[in-house]
Amino acid sequence: MVHGLIDWPAEVASRYIKAGVWRDENLYEWLVRGADSYPESLICDGDLRLTRPEFVTLADRMANALHRANVRAGEHVVLQMSNQISGLACVFACSKIGVIPLLAIPQLGTHELLSFIDRIGATTLVATPDCLETCRAAGASRSAVRSVLNTVSLLEDPDTEPEPRFRRTASDSVAALLVSGGTTGLPKIVPQVHRAWLYLGRCVADRCCFDPRSVYLVAMPLAHGWAMCNTLAVLDAGGSLIISPTPAPTVAFSLIAQYGVTRTGLIPPLAALWTDAAVGTRHDLSSLQTVLIGGSKPSADVLSGFRKALNCGVHQGFGMTEGLCGIQPPDLPHEQMVANQGVPLSPLDELMVIDEAGDPVGPGQVGQLLTRGPYTIRGYYADGASNSTVFTADGWYMTGDLVRLDRDGAVSFEGRIKDQINRGGEKVSEREVEELLRRHPSVRDVAVVGAPDERFGEEVVAFVVGDELHQSDVAEFLVAAGAARYKIPTTIHPLTEIPLTPVGRVDKLELRRRAACPTPIGGNRE
Repeated sequence: MVHGLIDWPAEVASRYIKAGVWRDENLYEWLVRGADSYPESLICDGDLRLTRPEFVTLADRMANALHRANVRAGEHVVLQMSNQISGLACVFACSKIGVIPLLAIPQLGTHELLSFIDRIGATTLVATPDCLETCRAAGASRSAVRSVLNTVSLLEDPDTEPEPRFRRTASDSVAALLVSGGTTGLPKIVPQVHRAWLYLGRCVADRCCFDPRSVYLVAMPLAHGWAMCNTLAVLDAGGSLIISPTPAPTVAFSLIAQYGVTRTGLIPPLAALWTDAAVGTRHDLSSLQTVLIGGSKPSADVLSGFRKALNCGVHQGFGMTEGLCGIQPPDLPHEQMVANQGVPLSPLDELMVIDEAGDPVGPGQVGQLLTRGPYTIRGYYADGASNSTVFTADGWYMTGDLVRLDRDGAVSFEGRIKDQINRGGEKVSEREVEELLRRHPSVRDVAVVGAPDERFGEEVVAFVVGDELHQSDVAEFLVAAGAARYKIPTTIHPLTEIPLTPVGRVDKLELRRRAACPTPIGGNRE
């Protein structure tokens, strides 16, 4: 058993193996096999075009360079990466040498990185060049961190020594650690096991009908679970990957035209941005066949507007870093497509919807979603306190999402019971922002909630008891504390006291009501 990993029970694992959904293959072995099967498919980053065999060579060079930098099997590293081919190569290099990388998006600051270093015992930080400054600042604060490495510099290191003999990485070991937006403090750490993660990729490929002709634009952050599972899916099907440094339409549209992109995935705010940008664009977007929209529930207007503006198919999907994913087939009629967020990917996915008393509810009724299955984790990484409240004794993950489940298995999301804000697909823990703001000398008490926002779905709003405080003061303070910019409240509401429920808890329902009809003090943040 891997330290920090709560594994599936032996009888459940045996069932998944016998069903053929879990295969004895790690990420690196899978990559090499795919290169043999699809030698002509491409992985592109800007003007850099690599065939699959050439990308394997790149991953090999990265593995050798990490070894020369004294990174060894069994160690944990934090890999903070933007959308660059060197970052993706590092993920597979870690698989080859048996290192466990925690994938961190570029927006995270030193506050989050220090937490990750402490919780996983990281001794090395690896960063794409744009993330080096943040990683160096975090590494300087921890004596256990031996080195901070640059992915591009690692690949430029002369590879003159004989290749080390690496011990095979087991398929039931952890391939990567992903970050999930928590509801009680800092983000949770999700362990992705090789054989389960690869099965998820195959499921996505099947549902999305990817094939060797698919050309997929990676517009979302590669360090996110969604982008990585779509990356695995496209490569498994033999398709080509086009890595975009940003989802901004000015860049993405150019890449679509340059490479003949056929598929991509976006969150609703970006879909709306692309819709506006598509009007009068000079770029040829005619190759685009279907776009998956997910991350948060889109409006019918966003879906229909996108389909009309980009003249392509649209389908919805949902997913959680902890596992369960659902996607609609890409060819649904519009009326069916807007009705729900998708059907779970695997016949072995188990779903249960319960009421407040914990009793199952019938089809069409709203309740909390519980799930377990072959790619849904049985516990967060080395986090016994969270696991005791979020996972049941028999392995159900209590998602905190309020859903309707219809008779055909389609899931419609109706809200959540979690104190979590979904800002354009980025999950923000209300408690984490509250704890940071309580350190401000002008803040005596604070409560953070989400408020409806046309662009991002939800925005972060803070109710503050204390001295006069402007939004710019809060933003400056949180940036200095190393918080990610998407966690910064856009509006500040001054209060003389935080409202409480009859049992003495913060009345978040009342605060959300006020936030939805605000008289704010503050400004907007891009």
